[in-house]
Amino acid sequence: MALIKCPECNRERISDSAKSCPHCGFKPNAEKNKRRNKIILWSVILGLLALGAIALSVYIASEREEARMAQIEFNNFLAESLMPGSYQDARYAIVGTHPNWELIDNTAGASIYIEFKLQEDEKNGVPFKQSQVYKNWGSYFRKKSNN
Repeated sequence: MALIKCPECNRERISDSAKSCPHCGFKPNAEKNKRRNKIILWSVILGLLALGAIALSVYIASEREEARMAQIEFNNFLAESLMPGSYQDARYAIVGTHPNWELIDNTAGASIYIEFKLQEDEKNGVPFKQSQVYKNWGSYFRKKSNN
């Protein structure tokens, strides 16, 4: 049992294990508890800040992904809105009078092949957007340049 000084009144106490100073009533454990409570409080605050930062980064990442998907959908919408909507529109592209599309391979054989595929699907009652020409549009046609 060691004698220690009271941090409050600077007098020697009877024991380092005493619950309070016999002279002033100071409780040394209360100081330890305050210190421990501060550490716990700051740990909780830092933990909450870390969780908030993680939640914010997850939110931002999901917003970015949502924006990226919206951009893809918008680009697909634009591309589809420029696509021909009927067999007749596709024929305009084949002969070169469609405002948005031109043949990639403008040889006679290519245009005859595409026209044959169109006639075959149209004759068999295939809806245009399910036809082989529409499904493979990008391999036959490209967007016209605005020169």
